[in-house]
Amino acid sequence: MARITLRQLLDHAAEHEYGVPAFNINNMEQALAIMEAASSLDAPVIIQASRGARSYANDVMLRHMMDAVTEIYPQIPVCVHLDHGNEPATCMTAIQAGFTSVMMDGSLKADGKTPGDWDYNVGVTRKVTDMAHLAASRWKASLACSVRSRPAWATRKTAMAPKASSRTISF
Repeated sequence: MARITLRQLLDHAAEHEYGVPAFNINNMEQALAIMEAASSLDAPVIIQASRGARSYANDVMLRHMMDAVTEIYPQIPVCVHLDHGNEPATCMTAIQAGFTSVMMDGSLKADGKTPGDWDYNVGVTRKVTDMAHLAASRWKASLACSVRSRPAWATRKTAMAPKASSRTISF
């Protein structure tokens, strides 16, 4: 079965009422252990890499590890997911490296320190959405910001509860 999108995996899980684990990896041993466990249970899995893991292991190495584990375990559905991309370029390079799902986290700006306001978060998420759709990939976004930085109308007119500070959406 090899790689599948997050949407395919989550739709199947919802239809058949089961949960799907997501594991962050940095190296071959972790990837093999996860796939061995998934194989022993005949269960799908989400293997994800953070920006730090991508920096540590390099996209080329991660891509080849994902190719290898999906070749070794062809019967296991695998979603390869970018966990908390910090800017559109990070998400785009993940898509180019074969990730089947990306998550754009605009709660902080690209430097990873400066809080992103609501408008920044929505705008950067829109860019990633457009790129992912062009690449036929799936995306996930964490639309989060401080309640104080959100305009008053956003708290009243959105589906979020007034005290909620984040909302995760997937398409």
